[in-house]
Amino acid sequence: MQTSTGPAQRIEPTRHVDWARLADEQALSDQIWVALPTDPKQRDRSAVRRFLEHEGLKVGEIDDGQVVYAYADGPSEPGSPVECEWYLEFRFDSEGHQLGELAVEKRFVGP
Repeated sequence: MQTSTGPAQRIEPTRHVDWARLADEQALSDQIWVALPTDPKQRDRSAVRRFLEHEGLKVGEIDDGQVVYAYADGPSEPGSPVECEWYLEFRFDSEGHQLGELAVEKRFVGP
């Protein structure tokens, strides 16, 4: 699992993340961070929800809203029965308002 508090490098954001083409957790993490507001004070739960809904992802919450999560289709190898999905976890401060960390994990699904 890749955990970060900001992008590793400043890159141009894509209009929609191409979830199935990004091969590693760092590249995906950077795409998500640059899609969120640059001002940390504006990276709140509503900004994260807007981003996820804009991407067409179903949003879930745990720990009374301290954590917002979603799943997205990941890359797959042609001819392989194993598929991949991305698990995204947005962790907020103790008040549950400001985004503190983003965790991204590639999970394999299949036989």
